[in-house]
Amino acid sequence: MHKPIQPLFPGKAAVKVFFLEESQIQDELIAITKKLFPQLDDHDIHTQTSTKNKYRVISFHLFIDNEAQLKELYQALKNHPDVTMVL
Repeated sequence: MHKPIQPLFPGKAAVKVFFLEESQIQDELIAITKKLFPQLDDHDIHTQTSTKNKYRVISFHLFIDNEAQLKELYQALKNHPDVTMVL
């Protein structure tokens, strides 16, 4: 017997943003995210550098109310010219 699919929203999610280490845009990405999620705390933000030090990943652990809110964040982050990828 199959379990019913649970809605994703509202709920917690992680959004990962990849960018070149040299671009130094971390503060800009945090500002973009905090504009849409003002409740974001610093302990919900994690960064990591790739093993070859070429890329940096910043992860935001967020509580998302609805799909439109998540799509707006993805679009805002993807629109930054130095962002390589958003997951």
